[in-house]
Amino acid sequence: MQPAVDFTLENGLRVIVAEDHASPVAAFGMCVRAGVCDEPSDRRGIAHFFEHMMFRGSERFGPKEHTARITRVGGDCNAGTSIDPTIYYETFPAGALDEILALEADRFMRLKLTAEHVEVERKVVLEELRMYENQPMSRAFRQLMREIGRGHPYGLDPLGRTEDLAATTVADLEAFRRRQYRPGNAFAVIAGDVRRADVEELMRRHFGEWRDPPEAAGARAAVPRFEVPAGRMRLKLSFEVPAVARVHRLKPSAEEDHAALDLLTALLADGESSPVQERLVKRRRLCVHAGGECLKLFHGGALVFYGAFLPPGRHGARLAELREICDRFAADGPPREEFAKRIKRFRMRLARANYSVMERMMGLGNSELVEGGYRKYEQALEDLAAVTPARIRDLAARLFAPENTLELEVVPEKSRWWMPLAGLFMRVVRR
Repeated sequence: MQPAVDFTLENGLRVIVAEDHASPVAAFGMCVRAGVCDEPSDRRGIAHFFEHMMFRGSERFGPKEHTARITRVGGDCNAGTSIDPTIYYETFPAGALDEILALEADRFMRLKLTAEHVEVERKVVLEELRMYENQPMSRAFRQLMREIGRGHPYGLDPLGRTEDLAATTVADLEAFRRRQYRPGNAFAVIAGDVRRADVEELMRRHFGEWRDPPEAAGARAAVPRFEVPAGRMRLKLSFEVPAVARVHRLKPSAEEDHAALDLLTALLADGESSPVQERLVKRRRLCVHAGGECLKLFHGGALVFYGAFLPPGRHGARLAELREICDRFAADGPPREEFAKRIKRFRMRLARANYSVMERMMGLGNSELVEGGYRKYEQALEDLAAVTPARIRDLAARLFAPENTLELEVVPEKSRWWMPLAGLFMRVVRR
């Protein structure tokens, strides 16, 4: 395994190459900076819609033929649209590199958008949105992000809005393509049994003619920082049970201390013995489920600790418990024994990830996108070794400060008559 290197084509497309000759496989990913912040305000969901169109054929190949050809050479492919980027990725036998790059270049440069294909995929994306909105957890999370987002695009889900998706036209998709799908707004990552010189030659051959449209050249449009409001908020959400949460404001991802942040999240909320789960669920029996999530996003994110409980019950006691856990951690830092265990687990996880060409490719791409450069992934073990309990304590003191903290009380929109009885029954059984 060799350190990753990079080069840039004359058209501005950056390419990251990570050679690993342990087995004859490779992974390719194309990351396009096309997420919710890049969508027109009246066409929410167009980034995800366009991702679907990328599988509907080009000037050379018909619908789904791109996927079929990759399958025939022994590979597989997929794509995903998240809040910040859209990523296309595949794994394949290394000997098929030339064909894979030719297929990718074809759809990125010569995609064929037709009214017929748009109508086919419109039905698919609308059905995905309908299914998502019929899931209480998903719907509640979307409502929550909208409330705390206060008008920021991050408050919108990548699946979009029904009325916008229904109104999206071929012309809208073509305009989005010209603005976002261009070499100056994307980068490629290739990992596995490949050689840098071969990759550069093939990328120039297949992607060399790709160009930024004149009207789309330049930097991305300015997007305001996403900042979680401080204080306390009570929300009625489409959630089945009441819940509490502490939401802590994060800086834009390139500015955060990722190694310390990941360790802090794991130390407080990962596993049944973690403070959040052990105290809220096991010891105090205040919640039926508790945990934590870290949203590291390009324009600012959030660290969330939460607990859900059965009625009857008051939010205050649960929030007080979460507050005490965070305040004590900010004052004392992590216990040294638990800190050493977490460091060891993280080192093992990082080492294992490097044995998978797909995981390495995705890790390099994620670091390039949100951590300020792909070399952050390459030096993750060194960064991890440099983290100290004091560094985590200082990070916790900043994140858990009142000016960076929102305490949430979540109340179900529709209370069911039998839920208080169920809650009382559970307490009796546990005694």
